[in-house]
Amino acid sequence: MTLDESSIIGRGEIASIFALSDRDVVKLYRADGQNADGLRRLADEECRAYSVALADPFLRRHIPQCEAPVTVQTVVAPDGADRSTRYLLTHGLKMERLSGTDVKLSSISPLPPHLCELRDRFTAAGLYALDAFLFVPDSADECRFIDFTTVAGNAVFCDMIAAGPRASQAEIAAWLFRE
Repeated sequence: MTLDESSIIGRGEIASIFALSDRDVVKLYRADGQNADGLRRLADEECRAYSVALADPFLRRHIPQCEAPVTVQTVVAPDGADRSTRYLLTHGLKMERLSGTDVKLSSISPLPPHLCELRDRFTAAGLYALDAFLFVPDSADECRFIDFTTVAGNAVFCDMIAAGPRASQAEIAAWLFRE
């Protein structure tokens, strides 16, 4: 599969979301030479987390349908230039494209009972969803979680942060005070 950067519909701190169609997207981690090993481990854990959630009949209803991991052959810029070295091509997550606005679980207070149950079910499965984003959080039946990982994946992320700043003060401030 080849992805075009002109199809990027979202960017986080460490990954980009590429639209494949009106129905599907691919989340692809960006390569960072200073943090490449940590990002690979984090991507592995996120793929593992989706596999765990897909295997659980209850959790499966509350995540996008997905395939993990998927391999991308090439990423190109809008002008056709090869940008593949900027991404971890073997660590893609192909998933159902969700519509609407996402909300961070940790920003919802107090948590309604259905979200408490979902949070507890993720935790019981060995998954870390406290930093997850949700689509349709008000509906117990239609709520969908994205951006969750395993407990080990959260530890990798914490280790990456604890390893110290590898960015300018302005970049660190932008990351810390992002919405």
